[in-house]
Amino acid sequence: MSPRWTAFGENRFSHPRLVRRARRWAVARVRASAPWVDPDDFAVVVSELVTNALRHSASGYSDGGVDVRLLMDGTTRTMRLVVVDDGHSKTTPRIPARHPTGETVSGHGLLLVATLARDLGYSLASAQERFCLVWAEM
Repeated sequence: MSPRWTAFGENRFSHPRLVRRARRWAVARVRASAPWVDPDDFAVVVSELVTNALRHSASGYSDGGVDVRLLMDGTTRTMRLVVVDDGHSKTTPRIPARHPTGETVSGHGLLLVATLARDLGYSLASAQERFCLVWAEM
């Protein structure tokens, strides 16, 4: 049975304090509409995905931002967080196969998200502008 997604939140977040504002908004929506999702785990997932969008795409520019969407399937009690960056990503998301070493500066975030989420994925929404849509299900 494929999910029947219903949107229950969509917002655009721009600088300043983009990560904090996105996290607060998304956690409040999940608390109100998806009580099966642990709000503390969800806060980490939102923070990591929005931070990655800022770090690896044009979302990190002074005029950049991210789109955050929340969907749910009430039948399967699954909530999907979608983060869309502003494009021009130099890289695509990659979940490390193993824990990064102590010397590794990055790579911990998506591994943590993969641990907390039921499922995690991404797609490039535009081949030329390289908009990246990353989603996590909880």
